[in-house]
Amino acid sequence: MTSTADAGPSVPIELPEALRHVPAVLLSEFPERVTPRDVERTVADIYAELSSSAKIAAFLPILTEKVARDRLAEVTGRRVRRSGRAA
Repeated sequence: MTSTADAGPSVPIELPEALRHVPAVLLSEFPERVTPRDVERTVADIYAELSSSAKIAAFLPILTEKVARDRLAEVTGRRVRRSGRAA
């Protein structure tokens, strides 16, 4: 999974404290299929999308993780088990 947007200099992605563990969790589920930068960008983008219209902010971290996992599974061709973890 590569992006032309990542071609420039690498700028650190700032995630809210409640989401800082999510990229590491997801990277462990998709180790040879995506780069750490791709995972961080996916999590940050999804968080931005969800937070713009969220009614209850307390659910944003878990929802962001789930949607990011689903999106990474889709682009890597990996299926997600019912438990929510990538297979």
